[in-house]
Parts: sequence; structure tokens; C-alpha cells
Amino acid sequence: MEIKMVPHWKKSKELRAYLDKMGFSRNRVQERKLMYERNSSIRYTDIGDTEQILAGSLREGVGFLFYNDIDILDVDHNIICETNITEEHVEGKTVLQIDENHASPGYCFLKIVSVSETSTGRNASWIKQCKKDLPLSSKYFNSIHAASISSEIEICPVQGPSAPIKLNITNYFGLSDSFWSHINFKSDIVTAFPCKVDHILHEWKDRKRRDWPDSKTISEIMTLPTYVVPVGEKDKLYEWRISFVMAELLLVHSFNDTQTKVYVLMKIVTKRILKPLCEDITSYVVKNVMFWLCEKVPKSSCQNFSCIGLEML
Repeated sequence: MEIKMVPHWKKSKELRAYLDKMGFSRNRVQERKLMYERNSSIRYTDIGDTEQILAGSLREGVGFLFYNDIDILDVDHNIICETNITEEHVEGKTVLQIDENHASPGYCFLKIVSVSETSTGRNASWIKQCKKDLPLSSKYFNSIHAASISSEIEICPVQGPSAPIKLNITNYFGLSDSFWSHINFKSDIVTAFPCKVDHILHEWKDRKRRDWPDSKTISEIMTLPTYVVPVGEKDKLYEWRISFVMAELLLVHSFNDTQTKVYVLMKIVTKRILKPLCEDITSYVVKNVMFWLCEKVPKSSCQNFSCIGLEML
């Protein structure tokens, strides 16, 4: 019996049609992106200068509410992190120095430079208790952060830098409908401190690439904020990760239709197949692999019927 091979372009065409029906057409992705972009951040100045920013799959436009976690960046603007410390600092801010020496690539150590007596909030209180001559422990910070979350919601085991929480809609909002009783909001909250790492951004800007991202996107990324977030790995007790989450969102939004579909496929394969085999293969790793792929593969290869070919790379 002769087995006929289906050409890649035909498989890609069928796969694209299937992804469109699943809600990953260009129009549906754009609609979700715009919807979450309108309510993407809330800044609180009455309870300390903090800001909660929506990130992750939902804001990228490739996620679905009730299916994907709600990823929130909890930014504390009372704290600033800098590589080059100067005497000119904003009054009322706690200043931490970024030390990349002997840290893993993309990570750093944080050391206390000055602590503002007027800073409020749990993060300032924690830093005031730390010794100036020792690097801050991200693992200890994670435990303090998880313990500070309201007891009204279920706290899940700490995963990486996040303190996952689960909110039962029926109990929280007093809904009696049996439909809602089976639905939980799952949210991953990561505390972040604003930081300045211009040297890393300039190195990224000047490196060689093909035709993605374009010059306009690169210029906009250079103006976006960056953060320092705690780390969850067992072997990185004192290291903190330098986060470019806002730049990552802009890069995902710059994907064309084919790149978006390949990204969705990679996330599905990772969640359903790779993650159960190796917990270290996370959505963050997949995202960075996709960025690398888009930089290396010219746009001419990202055409309507190239999903299968790009996925196999």
C-alpha cells in the first residue's frame, strides 16, 4: 500500500484554518489585544505608589479568560534600581544598586544604597529590616510576598517568581448561579521594582538581525520601562531577574499572522507535551525561542502557508 505524503503547504493551510476557528485569526487576536490594552494598568497613589500591570497571554491577545492565568506585574514605584549610582535621587525613594558581576546572564544582585524613611508598603518595610552589606535574597522576598496576600483568597504554592492566587467567583462576589461555582480566576502576581539598564538595551538595539523587528519597534522599545523581579530557582537564592516584559509585549504585538500562529502552536505543544516532561520548559522560554526564530528567519519565509515549516525549525 502506497502512502502519499501531504505537502507542508497543504498541512499549513489546514492548520491555519483550524487555528482561525479556535479564535486565533488575526481579527480575533487584535480584538482581544485592544480589549485588554484599554484596562491594562491601575496605579494606586493613596496606598503607596504602586501599579498593577496586566501581562502574559491575555494582554498578548493569544490567551483566553478562564483558560489562561491572569499574569499581573505588581510594580512598586517607591523603589528604584540602578547600575550607576549618583547622588541625585528622588526624595522619598528607596535606592537599590544593580550588580551584574558574577550573576547569570540576564540576572543581577541587589544591594541597598539608601532607604527612605518615608517609603510605605510591605516592600519598604522588608528592605528596612535587611543588612546593607549583604545582597537581598529573592527567595526570602518571595516568601514574604506570598504571606502578605489577603487571607480571603486561596494562596497556591509559590511558582518561580510569582505568588499564584486562586479566586472563587461564587464566594467572592456572592453569586448563586451553579455555572459560576465551578469557575476560578487563577492569577500569578509578580512584584517588580523599576530599574535602569540602558547598556543592555543598547546592546540589544545594535546587534545584527534580519528584518524583524523593524526600526520603529526598536525605537519604541528603547523608551519602555524595565524592571527587576525576584527569582524562583532553587540555585539562585540571591539573584534577581532583569525583566523586559513591556518590550516583550510590544514584540509579540508586532508579529504578523503567521508568526502569531506559530507562537500559539509552540505554546500549545509546550503546555501539553513538553512541560509534563520537563518543568524547566516554560512559556517564558518558548517566547524567547520565538523571538530568536523571528530574528533569524526573514519575513519572506513567514508567509501564509509556512506554519508547519517554521514550527519544525
